[in-house]
Amino acid sequence: MPEGLSADGPPPFVEHDATEPLIGQRLPQKSPTWSNHLRAVFDEHTVKASVTYLVAIALSLSQFSDRHFQGSCYLLAMAVLYFHPARTVGAMVEAMICCIVGLGIGFLIAKGCTAMAMYYEDTQRNELEAHAIAVGTLFITTFFVAFIRARWSRENPAIGTACTLTHFLTFVTITQISSKESLAVLPDNIARITLALLAGTVLSFIGCCVIHPQTASSVIRQDIAKGFNTLRSFFDMLARTFSLISESAPPSAPPTFTGNDENDTNAPLLRSESLETLHSAHEALENLLETHQAMLLRLDTSRFATFFEPTTSLHLHRRRYQKIFRSVERLSQHLAGLQSSITEVDKIITEDADNVALVEFITNMGPSLRQLVIICKQSLALLESLFAAPVPNASDAEVLLPALQNLFERLALAHQDFDESQRRVLVEIYHHVHEDVFLVFFFVFELMEFVKELMRLVSAVEALKREVIERREMGRLKWWWTTVWARNDEPRHARSPIQDRRAERTGRSVPDRRRFSKTLTITGMADIMDDIPVSEPWSHRLWSALASLKDFEARFAFKTAITVTLLSLPAFLDVTQNFFQEYRMHWSLSTFIVVMTPSVGGTNAAGVWRLFGTVAGAGMAVLSSVLFPGSPIGLFCMAALVCVPCMHIFLNTEYPMLGQISLITFTIIIFNDFSGALDPTTGEQYSIFEIAFRRGVSVTVGVVMGMFVSWYIWPFTARKALRLGLSGVIFDIGLLYSRLVGLFDSAKEPTRQDMHEFLEDELELRLSLARLRILLEDTAHEPRLRGPFPTDSYARLIDGCSHILNKLISMRSGMTVNGFARIRADFVTPVQPQRQKMIGTMLLYFYLISGALILRYPLPPQLPDAREARLNLIEAIRSLPVIQPREVGSQKDPAYIYYYAYVMGMDDIVRELEGLGSICIDLFGVMALGGIDDGWRDRWGDGD
Repeated sequence: MPEGLSADGPPPFVEHDATEPLIGQRLPQKSPTWSNHLRAVFDEHTVKASVTYLVAIALSLSQFSDRHFQGSCYLLAMAVLYFHPARTVGAMVEAMICCIVGLGIGFLIAKGCTAMAMYYEDTQRNELEAHAIAVGTLFITTFFVAFIRARWSRENPAIGTACTLTHFLTFVTITQISSKESLAVLPDNIARITLALLAGTVLSFIGCCVIHPQTASSVIRQDIAKGFNTLRSFFDMLARTFSLISESAPPSAPPTFTGNDENDTNAPLLRSESLETLHSAHEALENLLETHQAMLLRLDTSRFATFFEPTTSLHLHRRRYQKIFRSVERLSQHLAGLQSSITEVDKIITEDADNVALVEFITNMGPSLRQLVIICKQSLALLESLFAAPVPNASDAEVLLPALQNLFERLALAHQDFDESQRRVLVEIYHHVHEDVFLVFFFVFELMEFVKELMRLVSAVEALKREVIERREMGRLKWWWTTVWARNDEPRHARSPIQDRRAERTGRSVPDRRRFSKTLTITGMADIMDDIPVSEPWSHRLWSALASLKDFEARFAFKTAITVTLLSLPAFLDVTQNFFQEYRMHWSLSTFIVVMTPSVGGTNAAGVWRLFGTVAGAGMAVLSSVLFPGSPIGLFCMAALVCVPCMHIFLNTEYPMLGQISLITFTIIIFNDFSGALDPTTGEQYSIFEIAFRRGVSVTVGVVMGMFVSWYIWPFTARKALRLGLSGVIFDIGLLYSRLVGLFDSAKEPTRQDMHEFLEDELELRLSLARLRILLEDTAHEPRLRGPFPTDSYARLIDGCSHILNKLISMRSGMTVNGFARIRADFVTPVQPQRQKMIGTMLLYFYLISGALILRYPLPPQLPDAREARLNLIEAIRSLPVIQPREVGSQKDPAYIYYYAYVMGMDDIVRELEGLGSICIDLFGVMALGGIDDGWRDRWGDGD
């Protein structure tokens, strides 16, 4: 059995390592050395991509490539830069499929347009008609490809790259059919371009699979292991931060500072240092939570790649892994609730160190609480080791499976002991000190929910290991055949929540409001709904189809297609045709497509880095040609010199486009100069300086046009998307609160399906807030003449929404307990008027803030008084006989105090809502009595 898993007692966990800095203490930083810098630059991903790129350069410089691909041989290296090998095998297979599809579509369109142009040329038919057909084909192709790119490329970058290849083949073909000279060699050029790009992608695939291959399944396992490490670090930090479970002080002792001793001159200093330490610890907890949520986002995007790895363990046992993924997602939800609860309790401890309720809780619950935390850390450590280093063979089942089973039993015993203790202790404390016991309620509930989910996770891992051992004993082929037949007989399992949301997501990511609306249904509406026909009239379907054209993807695709069409018109006019071909303006079309992104901020960033990368790549190419004119060995050496730093910038920094564009420009210029071929249209041969100058002109035109269109034609700004996204999240949080309080109005007990839907919606709101933080970073790329965007205010809005969501998660854990019938009859019904007043006021608050973010109009001078409504409800509850300490103390499991704790905890949500309202007033102003001043229109929040 693994060390520390004996059933004789708790594991010998080390709470603090001497080499690890304490909270608030910084170790001396070592200055980075040259070896560290070199090790960071020459990492495995950079080396893999650089070696593959250099192989492509060597093949492009060879006589074989020059004979078969001629002037298109440089596309071998270009394809490596498009589909770089520094990715997982599953992602590379996916990229290969996207490449084949993109090249196939582009090849068919290019061949069709070329055949049409040659037919019109041979039959001497109307040339204007042929050009009109070509331009129309270009518009339709660009529209659909841009729509696909806008809809799916953010979640799957390989689709965006495949769309770029389709655009490339289309632009090169259609812009050259107007010239008789280029039309004669165009069919062969199309075949060479397609084969060169396909060969480069195959070479990238070989480099991915041969040079230190890494599967998507192994990356996911590592991410999950890091997630468990983050959770364990959270509990380590929790043990040092949360005074209730700190082992450094006796269980009956209050925290280390009191501030009540007048003779103690060091008391203010100790209090200040303790507050600073506590603040830094809370920041560390938040950082760990953000790290864990970032892991969930990576898991969301990388899980799809495992479908292209049919031989990996994760693909073979994907049903078992789906349960593990769901448990990891739910643990993150409870982690957020724990962080919120622990922060609130620590703040109260700093203000009232001698709190009787806290001291009694420490005295009575300290041992079982510490034991529970230690078991949780031990479980997370074992799970981390299992995913970081999987079991090599089936013989380890004699050790691993009993260890997991023993761990599950110990978790169950610790949870049962803690549950029985907290039920007894909390009632006793409530009997003594009344409402102060609510300080620890939500922490207790969240910790218990976390432990229960951890038990499910251990059970799911055990089931996975048993299935893996069964597969190894039966043989992969026999096990796979048996499993396929077994799956056909079993009912279909639902996909993971993240995959369902991915499939249903069409635009802004929000939870399903149809689920929320169940709490808002009018009585008797169910009977009416049965008479509504299932199918919609054709007019409604037509209206829905036309209304979808207003979506930003369709508008983005339309303005992209119109601009590409206008930029390509000079290729068909006799006046501008020579200029278009001489300066190779099809490069400007490709640049425009790459720069043009759905958001203004993304377009600005892409355009700037495109210009910088073009200048850097052109400079390196000119220098290489000057130093080694016409020398293949010299050019290869220069490529080896520049590719490593550029690949490092591309793969490992925050400026990937700078490294990628630099290498693309370098490759294009040196090979256009090295080939020495005459231009098929102009019949001239250009020097390296002329090629670099023409490349710079065409790229500049494409960047300027992309920025102009993005700014002034149906602009989709990150700051607008941020504001509207915040409005939607706040509204959805209000709906979540509505459904939460609606549990006590329903005649049915909450089911497991209800709890699953709560977890799913809470997780989606959590991911939506994470995406809003990304949009907040994109606003930095959208400069405004009136001044900088108020990022601090919007960051505080996102933080406030996160705190409200954390509190609602904690409340939901405490409210979804048994005894609902008694709560409705003896607790909810007597205070229904005050309760409805508070609920209505809270929902009005959510609605006003959400509407203010949409309208950007001044807020009224008086916002809803949710604090007074809450106090009125509390006064009404305090007069109820069922919650009197004597009555509660006589009951074995009083469910009333759970709802009472929920009402008391609403103070934190009210405070956060008041903070959100104050921020909106700062952004949009307030309506003046006796009239409205136009000065609010000059505020930063308006006109974004």
